[in-house]
Amino acid sequence: MAGSLFPYLLLSLILISLGLIGILVRRNLIIMLICIELVLNGVSINLLALNKFSVNGSAMGQILAIFIVALAAAETTIALGLIFLIFRHYKEIDAEKLTELKG
Repeated sequence: MAGSLFPYLLLSLILISLGLIGILVRRNLIIMLICIELVLNGVSINLLALNKFSVNGSAMGQILAIFIVALAAAETTIALGLIFLIFRHYKEIDAEKLTELKG
């Protein structure tokens, strides 16, 4: 079974599902950011697995996975900066309690 696509897709499905459940259930902004990272990692594993088992030998899945890692790093940097600013101003990072975000 190690030579098949199914274990990779199952792991990808588990990561994406846990990430989506975490985004929908949790209200802490840092936990939501971690769940977004889980979703992106699941998509990367999916792309790499499909690239490995594809018929042609192109490296498009690897290129897209590297792009996703770079996008995740940029997204994390910007999101953590915003979370720090929100915490400094409101003393709270609960997403439901942040109803007024006017400048």
